[in-house]
Amino acid sequence: MYNAYLHVLHVTKESSLLETSTGLSASSCSYKDLSAFTARWLPDQAKMILALRSGQPHKEIVHYAAEEDIDLIVIATHGRNGLNHFVMGSVAEKVVRFSPAPVLTVKPRRAEEIRDARQSVQSALSEADLPELR
Repeated sequence: MYNAYLHVLHVTKESSLLETSTGLSASSCSYKDLSAFTARWLPDQAKMILALRSGQPHKEIVHYAAEEDIDLIVIATHGRNGLNHFVMGSVAEKVVRFSPAPVLTVKPRRAEEIRDARQSVQSALSEADLPELR
């Protein structure tokens, strides 16, 4: 329809000294894991680019968006608030603040709701009169 690519980016946090010395990492993700995730949740998406990065998540996302000339970033929020939000910060909030592209934040849902929402978005996009991207 728009000849657009979907970039699926997963950023693992930088390893701590303990993780580096023991070889254990609680936040590792392989290309195989990312491929399995996209095959399950995005089975009909033909034009997809998978990317893995390591570092501070918000910085890596913003850098990737600038580097790849991304038109729109879609990012899930964890819904933290209060002290948890203050102590841990919000990757989504930082991406919104520093992103070179517009950012759409979404609240994670259960699997059934995600499928319904995806179908609704696809229907709305097919009916919308949107300018062609790129």
